[in-house]
Amino acid sequence: MKDKVKIHNKDNKDKKRSSDKSISIALGLILIIILFAVYVLTDGTTQDPYVNDPISPDDVADPYVFIHSIGSDTEDFWSINPADHVLPGGFVSHPSWALADLESRPLLIFTHSEGCAPCVTQTAICESIYADYSSDIKYYDILSGTDEPEATEAFTAYDPNGDPHFVPLTIVVTNGPDDSIIWHSWEGVVQELPLSEWIDDAIAYHEKYS
Repeated sequence: MKDKVKIHNKDNKDKKRSSDKSISIALGLILIIILFAVYVLTDGTTQDPYVNDPISPDDVADPYVFIHSIGSDTEDFWSINPADHVLPGGFVSHPSWALADLESRPLLIFTHSEGCAPCVTQTAICESIYADYSSDIKYYDILSGTDEPEATEAFTAYDPNGDPHFVPLTIVVTNGPDDSIIWHSWEGVVQELPLSEWIDDAIAYHEKYS
């Protein structure tokens, strides 16, 4: 009797081992199938399957980086008279000659007189700027008192404070959003580095909004 019980127990253990082995083999096969499916779906890689999806235009950052925004403060491009103007918020009548050339490129307008020390300094700065940007901007060198009515039109439109007018007057004009025209201007000397930054912005605004 005891021998029969031992044989029965041995059979049960053999069956359990066989069952465990079958389960292990089945799990192994399932794992292999899963890994193969992942390999096929990811083209043999484990990267995110969405990384190669086309990028929506809304997801692309604006490629233009501007130092100066559009507004009414002293460090802004203006689309209407700035806050410090005698008629703040007023609309500007741009000279016809400026509008014509603005269709193709930004403008650097320099109005001055002969003999004044700041005018001599600013003349050298504007000529140096134009030498660097001659293919990108239109440069007007307007002698006040001689090149009339251009000098009067430039002061009327672009003097940053309105009356009274002082020379030298340096002006950067370019295109803005919604078919607007934006500009910035200075009375007195504006150094080459900041002026070149304004020119860079003017070129970028013109490219974006033309």
